[in-house]
Amino acid sequence: MATSSLLPASYVAAQSPGAAAARLAGGILGTLARGKSFDAAAWARLLELLWGDLTEDPLRQLCWSFSEAWPDYRPMHALNACRLALFLALAQGRSEPQAEALALAALLYDVGMWHPRLACVLHGGPLTEQERDALSRHSALGQEMLAAVAGLDPLAARLAREHHERPDGSGYPDSTPRNSHHEASSLVQLVDSFLGQVEPRPFRKARTPADAMGRLLLQSQRGHYDAAALRSLLMGVGLYPLGSVVRLSGGETALVRGVNPDDLKRPPLLLLTDAEGSPRERPLSIALADYPAQSVIDVQ
Repeated sequence: MATSSLLPASYVAAQSPGAAAARLAGGILGTLARGKSFDAAAWARLLELLWGDLTEDPLRQLCWSFSEAWPDYRPMHALNACRLALFLALAQGRSEPQAEALALAALLYDVGMWHPRLACVLHGGPLTEQERDALSRHSALGQEMLAAVAGLDPLAARLAREHHERPDGSGYPDSTPRNSHHEASSLVQLVDSFLGQVEPRPFRKARTPADAMGRLLLQSQRGHYDAAALRSLLMGVGLYPLGSVVRLSGGETALVRGVNPDDLKRPPLLLLTDAEGSPRERPLSIALADYPAQSVIDVQ
């Protein structure tokens, strides 16, 4: 049985490129790229939509179930970065203005990919060396585009330039070390890398959220990511990230609905099936920590 068929319909619908939030995100980025103007009214509508869901039922926005690759991945990528950054800001206890500033910067940081010179980003196959070289300039292009928008928080332009930098100085475009990066850039570097793995692309399949998190942990040990930022991500979404579908030792399929800070391997869950694999009429909310005989044995 397909995993998406077990999920609440509202969770699946929120991951569609045709959903209201995705259309708003794409419109904001497209308008900015074409005219160097920022649609503040559309941003206010998007923020209201995300804020309501993330404070009432985060899974409505953070269930990483994508049925297929999108012809143009950019609107959904921008939306995913925005809503994940907003959720993490709330989890960290940031003030409302701070959370909104981070969410906006996360929505816009990859705007360089919308530059007319980078149409190759929509190709469905391998890029040429010339195209890869052009894409490597998108961070600097994004900074230039955002810096030209009057009244926009300068944080957005800084994150656009720094989101592919790395603490060990191995990133681009400037190969700068950790102590020169904005604190928010260190978090968005991880958000970008996480989403780049869990989102499908025309030329490759998506990884599971847990696989993506495992790779980030390994790469962090090698100096590719800031340890404090990684801890913020890990404590915000978990080792089996919020929205992951897992299988339990008892046979049930479940959706990760939260984080257990005392034991990241035993998160709060929504049971989607019974032990025989039959779908439940209504998902059952449990804390895996209350069931010591049960454990996660697979992530789908």
